Amino acid sequence: MKRGWENLLHGVVAGLVLPAVASVYPHTAAAQDRTGEVQNRLQEMQEEMRALQQELQQMKSREQAQEQHMQQMHADDDAKHKQLEEGVRTAEMAPSHRKRQNMVFFRGGFTDYVNDARGFESFTDTHDVDGFGQALGFPLQDSEDGWYVGGAIEHSLTDDLWGLFPSAEALGEISLEYKNFGSENAVLVVPSAECSLLTDATHFDALEADGGCLITGDQVQTMFTVSAAPKIKFMQGSKLRPWIIPAGLDFHVISPPSDAATYLDVGVQFAAGVEYEIIPGLKFGIDGRYHLVANISDTENNTAAVLRREIAEDPELAPLLSAGLANFGDTDKNFDFWTIGGYLGFSF
Repeated sequence: MKRGWENLLHGVVAGLVLPAVASVYPHTAAAQDRTGEVQNRLQEMQEEMRALQQELQQMKSREQAQEQHMQQMHADDDAKHKQLEEGVRTAEMAPSHRKRQNMVFFRGGFTDYVNDARGFESFTDTHDVDGFGQALGFPLQDSEDGWYVGGAIEHSLTDDLWGLFPSAEALGEISLEYKNFGSENAVLVVPSAECSLLTDATHFDALEADGGCLITGDQVQTMFTVSAAPKIKFMQGSKLRPWIIPAGLDFHVISPPSDAATYLDVGVQFAAGVEYEIIPGLKFGIDGRYHLVANISDTENNTAAVLRREIAEDPELAPLLSAGLANFGDTDKNFDFWTIGGYLGFSF
């Protein structure tokens, strides 16, 4: 009996609950489906976030690597620059490895006038003592050869003649040169003229027994030359190097002055030579130069004609002229000269 009531109660409860559960279940299942979708979406978003984080991390790593690479490149550049500067300083401080193309050198040798010497001039021999110098025992003023000394500096301009001639070096030369053409015992015009003025001499006192106011002494002929010239040296890099000067400008100071008391002249020089580098920086060479002078100081005049006329008008001197004792030279002078010698140079 009791067993029957229990079964009946279970049946009633089941009849009441089962419909309710059946009505609620669809809603619960739908919620569960939506929850699953949300969870799936959240999982996808988490994966996307993780992918973005990984990409950002990779970008940061690449930037750091690039920055480190740039820093390394800058460090390498700085090291190379310092190494280059150190190499330049070392090269500059090592004279034996420094490229020496400029040179200062000292010259000396033999010189000679091309034509006759500067005799028969007022300041050289008083026009051979009015034409009677040799008859009175005075030697002919024929000093025309002697010696010279000088110094010069040359500066390198290009190693290949401005691209026209490989291994041909172009240089500029500035030179100072003193020449002594010798001396003779001659009548000195200035003190002789002073004596004549003081003694009121009015005649050819040279023919007096005591020689009158003929004051004699050594008359030295000299010349000082300043020149500027282009120079071309061949065989660049060789110890033995020939060279030429195609044409250079000369400025001359002659002494004693000419008949017109001028002492400045200009001209052009042509030269050739060869040099040998004995040891690095020390060179020895020989050169020959021809100096063509403009002869602006050449004061050609009619001194000889005037002396002949005046002597012919003097009854006492005319027989000497007719006997051929008087000697009249030429007043047309040529100051061209040449030099040949050696030099010792120091490169820098």
